Amino acid sequence: MLLLHGSDDRLVYPRNSEHLHQRLQAVGISSTLKIYPGVGHMGVVMAFSRGFRHLAPVLTDVLDWINHFPVAPKP
Repeated sequence: MLLLHGSDDRLVYPRNSEHLHQRLQAVGISSTLKIYPGVGHMGVVMAFSRGFRHLAPVLTDVLDWINHFPVAPKP
């Protein structure tokens, strides 16, 4: 599971993602947590857009996370 959060999020506090990340790992579920400094709640989503990519490397982090998994061969 990939968890993305802005450090300045005041709608959903970063500690919620931190706790979820810890719980997932405690029960053996692979989890990656990225917290982006100075980014708020909407900033994480906005950073996917070309005009706002300077806010955080969200797109790169998501693509890196997806590409980390091997591709299953086609039958």
